[in-house]
Amino acid sequence: MVFVLLSFSLKSLDQEHSFFWTIKMEISVSGKYESSNNDLMFSGKYSFNIICEASIERDNGDYICYKGHSKLSNIEWKEMIGKQFSNDKEQDISEKIKPQLKLNYIVRENGYICFNFEISSVWVPYQTQNFSRRILLPRSAENEIVSHKIKYKKYIISGSNKIELLDNNIYIKNKLQKKFKWKLAKKEPTWENQHTVNLKLYVERFNK
Repeated sequence: MVFVLLSFSLKSLDQEHSFFWTIKMEISVSGKYESSNNDLMFSGKYSFNIICEASIERDNGDYICYKGHSKLSNIEWKEMIGKQFSNDKEQDISEKIKPQLKLNYIVRENGYICFNFEISSVWVPYQTQNFSRRILLPRSAENEIVSHKIKYKKYIISGSNKIELLDNNIYIKNKLQKKFKWKLAKKEPTWENQHTVNLKLYVERFNK
């Protein structure tokens, strides 16, 4: 009986190391912000897409992540200095703001594969530096567990930013697709920042 179990264990280990997987995240973001501070009133609205690609392979009890590239597309960012947002006063700054996605790592925890990523924050208004606020842009729950500098999760009012997959599923199926969605709203007496995130995660298995 001992030899049977040992043989199965070795076979499973060999099987785990005979695959690699490609990862693709498609992230769509739309949001708005508004400052009613008497020193400087401004507002803005934005939307953009980011595609991130990478690959992973098994490394003992965890995974090695080989980072690929990310691409920003379909960005629309408009901003206005003043009390009310109107088409004739808004400035199109789509070409000037470039949010960047950083896939920090992928880790295996409690039978799940967890993704740690963040999209860089943006300081607004872009048109002046005399008074500025930082817009929180999407990041995963795993990112906040590791870095406590930016509080993000407590402002999520619906959905979840916990991006994870069952570890066993990537061995059972050649292709996986999972969708995530959440909405964030940060409100203060003179400041409001909110956005909605739609994330599609694709995983495909290959033989080495």
